[in-house]
Amino acid sequence: MCASLLYFKGFQIRVANGEKTNFPAVNRWFDSMETLESYQLTKSDYYTHCWDLPPQLGGCVNEDGSKQFQDSINGMNGSWDLPLAPDNNGLEPDWSWAGDEAAAKREAVER
Repeated sequence: MCASLLYFKGFQIRVANGEKTNFPAVNRWFDSMETLESYQLTKSDYYTHCWDLPPQLGGCVNEDGSKQFQDSINGMNGSWDLPLAPDNNGLEPDWSWAGDEAAAKREAVER
């Protein structure tokens, strides 16, 4: 929901830790949920979520003011250039619970 509202409507609910928000309780709830392994295993990134919705639901309409968020989520305007900016420049909180780059490399070798 946070991803699709941002992408299609330009309405930001979820923010990176420490960022100012009009929805502090919702953000605390997400922070708590992200400590649960069961949630971590089902969590999706904003890009995947936003591109999966239209074929499933249809009727996803873009509103004025959403293009800048769409561009960042879609990797435009350098948002996917390496090294990646923390929290996609404030749009999508990083998955700090997923481990660091060294952990990702170890997991790739194990698979």
